[in-house]
Amino acid sequence: MRFVDSGCFTDLSSNGVLFDMFSSEGYWLFQGPRDFASNNAHGTVFASTDEAACEPTSTVQFHALHPAVHRHNTVRVQTINTSDCAPPPEAEARDYLFPDEAFMNIVQELGFNRNDGVLNLMPLVYYQSRE
Repeated sequence: MRFVDSGCFTDLSSNGVLFDMFSSEGYWLFQGPRDFASNNAHGTVFASTDEAACEPTSTVQFHALHPAVHRHNTVRVQTINTSDCAPPPEAEARDYLFPDEAFMNIVQELGFNRNDGVLNLMPLVYYQSRE
């Protein structure tokens, strides 16, 4: 049995792996090796080397009570209220881990080849409702 939260088993992915950055940034699509015979627009199974290789599918969102230890690879996202264009209180800002070179090296060890490419899917409009 294999169980994963916010991950994708690379030996089962048949058309790339979608990585959720954060709402205002969009998605990164890690593409697999090209395969023009199977009509997979974003590649085939990654070259996983482990018995149960798994690639993450979302970035880390830090909680206000448990902030990031190293701030050099985090991104702070604030929403703007369009009715009065005033930024929200500091408590509504969210910190996310932004994938850096160390992250890309780990993803390579999990079977991703940088020559296959990453497709950025950026939103044009972002809407966040208050719950």
